[in-house]
Amino acid sequence: MRFELTPVDKLKYLSIMGYETSDSYPYANIANDYIAKTVFTMRDLNRIYRRLREGQLYIHSLGSSSFGDYSFFFTKNALPPTFIVMAYADPSLWNRIRKGSSFEEILDFAADNTQFMHYLDHCLNETRMTNEEDKQGDEARQKYIRRICALLFTENT
Repeated sequence: MRFELTPVDKLKYLSIMGYETSDSYPYANIANDYIAKTVFTMRDLNRIYRRLREGQLYIHSLGSSSFGDYSFFFTKNALPPTFIVMAYADPSLWNRIRKGSSFEEILDFAADNTQFMHYLDHCLNETRMTNEEDKQGDEARQKYIRRICALLFTENT
């Protein structure tokens, strides 16, 4: 006999597990957007929960000690949830990123995450990395991501 179960609300499930789905940090909003749009099994959710929660606790431990440093805020709030979800959703891409061979693909992965893109554009505006002709353009976004990831993943920086 076949039983059809109601699909689980992924964010509600993670919230019951202890992950804070509503948070004052952009980390949660960015992670929530990925979780809502990515197909995860219950097993995947159980595995990703621990990493997301560890990242969230780390972000909280940093607090707002670097107020005004938008690159730091972007690095701590947008990239960790992106990398955590990427490691489960596309392990080969995550491996290429870690090895420093494919930073440009981060934007392809994050393109559907409205929270990530909004936060990235906000950081670009605040760091004055865009010019008048290329405001919020993909070229400015790619350059910003490449620079941050080069600092994170390459040894000779």
